[in-house]
Amino acid sequence: MSLRLLLDEDSQAKRLVSVLEKAGHEVFTINEVASAIIAARSQANLTQKELAELMSAKQSLIARLEAGEQNTTIKTLNRIAQATNTRHCETNQELLKREAEEGRRLLEAEGVKLEPLNQSSVSS
Repeated sequence: MSLRLLLDEDSQAKRLVSVLEKAGHEVFTINEVASAIIAARSQANLTQKELAELMSAKQSLIARLEAGEQNTTIKTLNRIAQATNTRHCETNQELLKREAEEGRRLLEAEGVKLEPLNQSSVSS
């Protein structure tokens, strides 16, 4: 089972990444996600505006995601994957919940205190 997290490179990610990678989980930075979005859009031969229209979103969201300036959600990544006809993220809510709980236990065992997610920093 792998826990996939999106972490900002300048956050306290180094310690989190170390703990999670030791446990065999995959960790993606925001810049890695941005690169994947750009690649998927390019392979689909879509402009940012066209991708946004297929997702019923604004072009500015796509621009911020591709610049690594916008946090995102699995729901948004799945919408991008559907619009670009690429393999999408795991959407099984129970699996995601179990993986998140496993990650939380691992981090707490290492003494890492997790703060609640600030919903204003996440886009859906």
